Amino acid sequence: MKKALGKGIESLIPSKETDDGLKYVKLERIIPNQYQMRENFDEKGIEELALSIKEDGVMQPVLVTRKGKKYMLVAGERRWRAAKKAGIETIPCIEKELAGKDALVLSLIENIQRRDLSPIEEASAYRQLVEEFSLTQEQVSKRVGKSRSSVANALRILSLPEDLRQFVSDSSLSAGHARTLLTVKDKKKRKMLALKIIREKLTVRETEKLAALLTSSSKRKSTSKTRNTDPEVEKIRDKFEKVLGTRVGIDLKKKGKGKTGTIKIEFYSLDDFERIAGIICKK
Repeated sequence: MKKALGKGIESLIPSKETDDGLKYVKLERIIPNQYQMRENFDEKGIEELALSIKEDGVMQPVLVTRKGKKYMLVAGERRWRAAKKAGIETIPCIEKELAGKDALVLSLIENIQRRDLSPIEEASAYRQLVEEFSLTQEQVSKRVGKSRSSVANALRILSLPEDLRQFVSDSSLSAGHARTLLTVKDKKKRKMLALKIIREKLTVRETEKLAALLTSSSKRKSTSKTRNTDPEVEKIRDKFEKVLGTRVGIDLKKKGKGKTGTIKIEFYSLDDFERIAGIICKK
């Protein structure tokens, strides 16, 4: 079984031509996969598939495993739903004896290959493998064909509060946006940044810059009292950062009765440098 899982779902579903282990099962005897992570199905797509099934039938069998007197779907829930809409009574199936862990992994592999899972759904599946089936992140990565860092990064998203996870679920925020938001520890600032991303359609790179600004701003405010920073200078610095979209440092030095200093403006690439220069020079 491990070898088959490594090759993916296709290794367990024979082509229509071979009909290896193919059987026709009544739809009423098939139940949804209890480990299905996908929460939302494209109803329009299912309607279109149902019309196709009415014309040509189900072209690829679904994968099922025995569950008492019923069959549980492992792969092919869209086809099963569409077949029900099409009003047909039976559907071609391939039955495999699978443990709960293998059923979950195969269902996850199918959805990942078809890009059907949202980042939250994918992360939830990984967490279930870790918590319910006691797999390590390394073992999960091998079973689903992803790097360990990809699995770890996916799981990190689940530490976001529910309202921000919902933004990821409905595709208002990408997984990259979500991971960047995690770097902002202040909950209010994190929520404000999330809303700004959605409102202004910020890229992940733009979000990273703003997140860095928010983090550095919080650090400066936490140490401003011990450094005796001039509050007026802090206000000017904040204005610089808002206009330039990058971190700005102001170093003041006493000189006689007055003050001198330097202004440090950070940039992250030559393109970023040209952008900042264009703002300053108004070109």
